Amino acid sequence: METRTESLKSIAELRGIDYRLLYHTYRRVSGYEQWSARHHAHEYLVFPENIGTKLSLDEVSVSQGELYTVLSNKGARGRKGTLVAMVGSTKTDEIVKQFSRIPRAQRELVQEVTLDLAENMAAAVKELFPNAKIVADRLRFAVLRIMSSS
Repeated sequence: METRTESLKSIAELRGIDYRLLYHTYRRVSGYEQWSARHHAHEYLVFPENIGTKLSLDEVSVSQGELYTVLSNKGARGRKGTLVAMVGSTKTDEIVKQFSRIPRAQRELVQEVTLDLAENMAAAVKELFPNAKIVADRLRFAVLRIMSSS
């Protein structure tokens, strides 16, 4: 079975369906209107049940260039349960505020957080996950090593 991500707009065009009709129908049948997080999802999402002992913290840019900070469970390997938390900011205080919604007892179980060593991310990790060691993202470390040797 092939899976891939398509926008509602491209599906509507492909099938010759009015986009607005498809959009409103999808919202109604998807359960979006009943989704408890819909009122704050543009600011933050937190799924404490997805936390693991090894996490990854990174910033991502979405369609209009907005920056989000994403905390993921490395043990889930990109499958269901990977997203632990996401906040619509890269500022340390906002990351700490929103990720603190994860109960402290769960945060204390985290042993390792991989990140790109940006100061704001490292500061957030030290405050949020007191027992975790910080691990440098191998990709960024390799790029820095290549750049410094040239």
